[in-house]
Amino acid sequence: MNTWLLTGVGVIAVLVGGFYLLNSYIYNEKQATVAADYKGTAVVIVVAGTGAIVHGLCGHGEFG
Repeated sequence: MNTWLLTGVGVIAVLVGGFYLLNSYIYNEKQATVAADYKGTAVVIVVAGTGAIVHGLCGHGEFG
């Protein structure tokens, strides 16, 4: 009885650990790469309900 209980707990622990590792891998693969420097990054802002679109560059304050 104790052998079956320990075996069951061990199997469940391995399954939970495997699920955690797989989930971590998938999460990391889905993350976007982040630029080291945001200056010069193009930005488009759409103002809802107005149809206005503003273009600019991050870090330069040049919108319009």
